[in-house]
Order: sequence, then structure tokens, then C-alpha cells
Amino acid sequence: MPFENRAMSEQRAEFVRLATQPGANRRARCRHFGIAPATAYKWLRRFAAKGPAGLEDRSRRPHRSPTRMSPAIEQAVLRLRAQHPTWGTRKHPAWWANSTSHPEARSGWLAAGWKTVDVDLGGERLLFVRQQ
Repeated sequence: MPFENRAMSEQRAEFVRLATQPGANRRARCRHFGIAPATAYKWLRRFAAKGPAGLEDRSRRPHRSPTRMSPAIEQAVLRLRAQHPTWGTRKHPAWWANSTSHPEARSGWLAAGWKTVDVDLGGERLLFVRQQ
């Protein structure tokens, strides 16, 4: 049964329906559906808490991203690209050097405890790390 061609939420609902019947052997149902008992009990808890909506797929996106740059720094990067569209890979690393001579660096990421490690403006990526 693990390779059935149905939506996962439908399979979860079917499992919950069978596992919540009086006298149902939940471990046997787990073997029948090809799922771990811990997963089965997680689905049962979610169903008890939220009903059928608890069986829907949940986002795998992290709740927080500690290395994500702030919107202010992102805007500074975009401003730089707009001001100097002809600058290439040789000029940008010099500009993004971790010195206080640049007002954006001084008032932005350096003041917030960050330093630049890598700049890829073609791919629109800028890698910051926390200063120790």
C-alpha cells in the first residue's frame, strides 16, 4: 500500500479513519500502510487537534533564517547595482570590502555585527557572517 497513487492527505485520512475505529490495532495499521508508528501517532495527534486540516501537507520552510540579510542591507545592495550597472566582479568586491570607509557598511552591516564574505551580484547573492 505505500505506493498507492493517491494524494498523501487522502492516505492519511484513510489511516486515521481505520486507526480510530474501536478495537483497531494501530501497529498493524502502520505495517499495512508502510509507515512508522511515530509518524502514525503524529498524524493522530494532528487530526485530534485540527481535524482533517491537520492531515494536509505542511510547509517545510524553516520558521526562521538566522543568516538571512536584513531588508535594509538588501536595499543597499540593490541601490549599488542601480547606481553602477557597469561595475563587474573586480569593482564590487573592492566596494564591499569590510572597511568603515563606505557609509552603507559603517551604518549598515558592520554596525549590526556582520561582515561580507562573498559577493555574487550576477546571481543576486551576498553572503554575510556574524563577526565574533
